[in-house]
Amino acid sequence: MLTLNLLGELEVLRDGDRVALPPSRKTRALLAYLASTGRQHRRERLCSMFWEVPDDPRGSLRWSMSRLRPLVDEPDSSRIVANRESVAFQANGAEIDLLALRSLVSSGLEKLSTEQLEAAAARFRGEFLEGLDLPAQHEFQAWCVAEREDLRRLQIRILEELKERHTGNPESALAAARQLAQVDPFNEAARADLLRLLARTGRQQEAESHFETAERLFREIGPEASQRLAGAWRTIRREAAGERARAPLAIQGPERVETLPRDGTGAAEAPPAPSALADAARFVGREREMDALKAVAEAAASGGSAKVVVLMGEAGIGKSRLVQEFTASMRRRGAGPMIGRAYDARLSTALGPWAEAVGELPLAETDEEAASGREKLFAEVAKRVFAGEGLPILVLDDFQWINETSAELLHHVVRSAQDRALLVVLTARDGELPDNIPANSVLRSLRRYRLVEEMVLDPLPPEDIVRLVQGVSSLADADAIVRLSAGNPLYAEELAQNGADRAGTLPRTLKELVRDRIERLGPEASDLLNWASVLGPVMKGDTLQTVAGYDLQDFLEISDKLERHRLLVPVDQVSGQGAYTFAHELLREAIYTGLSEPRRRVMHLKIARVLQQAPGGASALDIARHAAAGGDGRMAARACVLAGRHCMRLFAHGEAMALVRHGQHYAEALPDPDRLDCLVDLAEIELRTSRPDDPARFMERLEALAEAALNHGCGDAAGRCYRMLATLRWEGGAWSDAQRDTLRGELVSRGADERQRAVALGEAARCLVMLERDLPLAEALVLEADALARRAGVEPNAIADATALLRCHQGEFEKGRDLLRKARMLAWREGDRACEFLALEHLLTLEIELGELEAAASLCEEAVELAARLPSGSDLPFAKSLAALCRYVHGRETTLAAFDAAMDDLRAADAKHRLAFAAMTAARILFGQSENLGAERLALEALAAATLLERHSDMVSALAILARIAGAKGDGDARTGYLDRLGEVMALGVSEAALRAAEDALVLPHQAMAEA
Repeated sequence: MLTLNLLGELEVLRDGDRVALPPSRKTRALLAYLASTGRQHRRERLCSMFWEVPDDPRGSLRWSMSRLRPLVDEPDSSRIVANRESVAFQANGAEIDLLALRSLVSSGLEKLSTEQLEAAAARFRGEFLEGLDLPAQHEFQAWCVAEREDLRRLQIRILEELKERHTGNPESALAAARQLAQVDPFNEAARADLLRLLARTGRQQEAESHFETAERLFREIGPEASQRLAGAWRTIRREAAGERARAPLAIQGPERVETLPRDGTGAAEAPPAPSALADAARFVGREREMDALKAVAEAAASGGSAKVVVLMGEAGIGKSRLVQEFTASMRRRGAGPMIGRAYDARLSTALGPWAEAVGELPLAETDEEAASGREKLFAEVAKRVFAGEGLPILVLDDFQWINETSAELLHHVVRSAQDRALLVVLTARDGELPDNIPANSVLRSLRRYRLVEEMVLDPLPPEDIVRLVQGVSSLADADAIVRLSAGNPLYAEELAQNGADRAGTLPRTLKELVRDRIERLGPEASDLLNWASVLGPVMKGDTLQTVAGYDLQDFLEISDKLERHRLLVPVDQVSGQGAYTFAHELLREAIYTGLSEPRRRVMHLKIARVLQQAPGGASALDIARHAAAGGDGRMAARACVLAGRHCMRLFAHGEAMALVRHGQHYAEALPDPDRLDCLVDLAEIELRTSRPDDPARFMERLEALAEAALNHGCGDAAGRCYRMLATLRWEGGAWSDAQRDTLRGELVSRGADERQRAVALGEAARCLVMLERDLPLAEALVLEADALARRAGVEPNAIADATALLRCHQGEFEKGRDLLRKARMLAWREGDRACEFLALEHLLTLEIELGELEAAASLCEEAVELAARLPSGSDLPFAKSLAALCRYVHGRETTLAAFDAAMDDLRAADAKHRLAFAAMTAARILFGQSENLGAERLALEALAAATLLERHSDMVSALAILARIAGAKGDGDARTGYLDRLGEVMALGVSEAALRAAEDALVLPHQAMAEA
């Protein structure tokens, strides 16, 4: 008999025995989705629902189904039914609790017997798919949250019906009332009913404690709610006092106080076993694994090489504890291990684990320093790793949650070790690694270099579990714990601490154990742990105190108690402030999932608002996470914009794009114009992070946003859309369209404030000069932009860049050079890497046009470094082509093979303006070396590209070099033709540099003339 339980944690049972589930959350979520919907789903939909951007979505789907089939299929029949187009789950006699419940209540609750209602209520072991969240998969998460809310409403109706049927029996009604208060925590009437039933049944102390907890909770939603609850409580107390006064003397006496292990809030705290407090860090067994780690460390130190150890195993098996013991032993030998941890709640936090391991990262340099890019940041981290004495030891805990940028940095650090000793220890839940593409990618790469050793931690043998249990409590039933824990040391320790005196009725799951232990600590400690679980895996002490609402003295007393009970442990430093984390992530998960969905929403929202108002600011990603969970889509979308911009400064493109997708999801639910403003901000991040795979579709989206923005009077948003359109059209060679969009952007931005207007005018002027169109208008726009910027107290890089281009066009090259350097620095200071590259490009092309190839050479190398961190496009091949030419001229390369390869990439990118300049530069160099055939070929290519773009200055430069080549070859007719066309184009107006090139073409070499 196969049973699937979805109401609570996902369970699969065969003949009543639990079956081990695949560790991959996505695989488990896929099973739950297929089983609960009970219908066919197209493979494409499942791929998009569960695998956001994997290397092979269909392969990931097949992999997950291969893990599910042995779990649910029968030898003679298959429940996972799939073909090339669709996938479905067919029950075939399996019992699914969710479907059974819905079938039971389909005819109406009023038609069910009380026994049937009680059976329906018992189906709810927790919330739907408790703990099985995929916050990055919006489609699945939205479906899951909707199902939870629908089932929560059904559970409330069932419990209310049960409570009504037991009106005449307070003891029977009490169980339903307790559950109702847990499921619907902000229901004032349900809270009042529970207080009344507790008072009527003589549980006065529990009632008092429950009121204190509920009153504190109601203050989170407003003073009116807590005041109404307080009024109801006063009435209930008066009624209870009157009943006690009228009651016969025989039944009066001490109040009844009961220990309610999972429901009551008035139970006294059970002190932990003395040995548990004396030995808070028990470590037994693992001698073989410890010896293996030490042997790898010795090999790394003696061999002067990098070694990477991956410790894998299920949650709670002791990976972190083994590493803790190992690093302690290495410290005793003089090593200084660096330890960082990845967190599920912070998947998109760029370099978070590294900040914990090596200290605050150098994210901002002084204004005087040159822009450096991600390589400098990575190099600085590697320098810190290797800075200490002895063997460098780097530990990254919970590697299955590592993000893309942190994974790339790990690869950089390990590869930079070269002949230096380094030990890297990674811990990971092996079943969840397949869901993390960046983690798998870096491990595959390191395995190719044979740097990785993998160790799987098996369950502890029974004799070690017995030793562990006896170290916690001599009263514990060691045999029962050995059987129940299945060799999991964390589970065994919780069983020993929590169930030592009642081994015959031990809870079955770790979450039940944790919740049971916490409830006995008292309401204030339980409340603080609730806030800690919602706040995050690592929480600053002052933030935790603020959101929980305790004064400092009470907070210190409660947190000290939680430290003594090994629930919270202090973290030395987080951004310079004391902080806490949970002794194990499973403890946090157990507490968090024990909170009802409505209560979690209120708590997340309060945390988001506190973080937003925190002095010095807080992580935008943390604000986005809490705001989204709290239901404030506007705050979440805005925070995604801020976090995405921060990721761009770190060149964390993968994380930036993930934030763009999250932000778009939140923004789409907002009313206009908030929706439009957020979507335009996110589109800017998207364009600067990754060039669109389908430019035409992206431009259609921008045009629709611009039109909608204009309809709502949002001129600035529309102007930004037009400027992005101009950029894309310019890159695609549609220069007339780019000019049109530039002027439209300038026009619609007239209603913006002075700062926004200055930026818009500067960008419009720059675009016109780069297009070499309407230069008088560009000059006027620059003057107006500069005046507005001065009044607003800002310095947009576009104004300096546009002014520089105008000065260079007019022949004021020194002024232009200084302004381009300024534009580059301003763009770097603003974190605008695309504009930084643009200013650098203009500077190096100026140096090349002036013949300053020595100065251009160093700028080319900087351009290559910067372009490598920008979205794929023409930036990198253009920089590489010029860098290759500079190396060739200075004799560092003997052939133009690197240049030819870069030009092929440049042609593929279809960047005609850059292709024309690179081809012209190469033609001049080859002509100087009398390589006339190659020079002519490249000059003709440059002329074709410049003519197509109607770039008159580039056309003149190309015609000038072709005329010189023709003269050198003695082809007078060709030279005359080129010179005639040269004169026609020059009449249209060209730059001073182009005029110089034309003058050179008018001088025919003497030798060539003689030959002619």
